[in-house]
Amino acid sequence: ELSVEGVRFDLTGDLPPVRDGSGEIVYADRITTLSLNEGTVFMPSGRSAIARDTVLVIQPPDENGVVIAEGTGQIEGNAAAIGEIIQQRPIEAQNYYPFDPSDLSGDVDGEIRLKFPLSGFDNPNVPEPDWSVDLNIRDAGSAIPIEERILSDLDGTIDVTPQRAIIDVAGLMDGLDATMALTIPFPGS
Repeated sequence: ELSVEGVRFDLTGDLPPVRDGSGEIVYADRITTLSLNEGTVFMPSGRSAIARDTVLVIQPPDENGVVIAEGTGQIEGNAAAIGEIIQQRPIEAQNYYPFDPSDLSGDVDGEIRLKFPLSGFDNPNVPEPDWSVDLNIRDAGSAIPIEERILSDLDGTIDVTPQRAIIDVAGLMDGLDATMALTIPFPGS
């Protein structure tokens, strides 16, 4: 068991690393558990967000020699920063709905869950990365129309997986009070 401070945690794909992190690393029964109490995520644009209460568990190789990591973590920041994070591989949210992070406003906190292989990429049985993002939004909006509507002053939740987005928000749609609850299936699901 190790306690760490001021460290950098890299996850997977192109997700930006968590820096200046503090937490623990535990290795027991061939399982590695990385716990991050808090750290800062810096994006290439200069935006930043706070990561906290994050746990990443790395299992020993399975029968095919594939090492799987599974993690959950809390993230909070402004909508543009969170939008930039979820544009990165393996989440790649812009593949499901095109947006530019700079068009987003408001405050976001939420949970990101990831499950991804760390080895065995030449094995045909290696699973694809899996993820979900559950966001709580406050005073949020988009400078560009979404489904031809201007949305602003939104409060509520947005839950996203590779298969769908579930949106449950209240705010303004084209300047009028509105409550919106919808599920958006993504192509191929």
